[in-house]
Amino acid sequence: LAEKGFEVEVVLSAAESLARMGNGAYDAVIVDYKMPGMSGLELLQTLVSSGYDVPVVMATGAGDERIAAEAMRGGAYDYIIKEEDLSFLTVLPEVLGRVIARHRTELENVRLQHDLSEKNQLLQQANAKLAKLSITDGLTGLYNRRYLEEALGTEFAKSIRYRTHPSCLLCDFDHVKQVNDKHGHAGDDGVS
Repeated sequence: LAEKGFEVEVVLSAAESLARMGNGAYDAVIVDYKMPGMSGLELLQTLVSSGYDVPVVMATGAGDERIAAEAMRGGAYDYIIKEEDLSFLTVLPEVLGRVIARHRTELENVRLQHDLSEKNQLLQQANAKLAKLSITDGLTGLYNRRYLEEALGTEFAKSIRYRTHPSCLLCDFDHVKQVNDKHGHAGDDGVS
């Protein structure tokens, strides 16, 4: 693996592996099924339940496909069958590279989903603000004609449904034109 550009740390037990996991960040972990102290499946389960976010490749002996399948169900990213002639070492760098790339893609997807969620939240807030601005007067903050038309439509529909008699009060300010003529349109904005 070192010849293929991987930086490798070798440990001889599951306990040593767990101790090292607490001291650093690793791109991947290769776990042998048969180890002193606990099995590779137990180590995998401990890594997953402890929240270590690292892809695991399970190495099993020939004919241990059942263990490999169990490791995959338990959270391993991949497995490799160890042959007596050590020929598995030639495919291990490819498997490891693929596992690391997949994990990085998953991390990037999580980051992108988080960013998208934040942007959607900002967009919803902006849309709510625009919706409010579309039905209120910018100067007074009072509801505008668009809101009045929508509200009257709703209220008249309710009155028909419930057989009630709606009422509506409209207020009109007299002589606003005279204020406009004398003080300009900005002047009538100050009239209260």
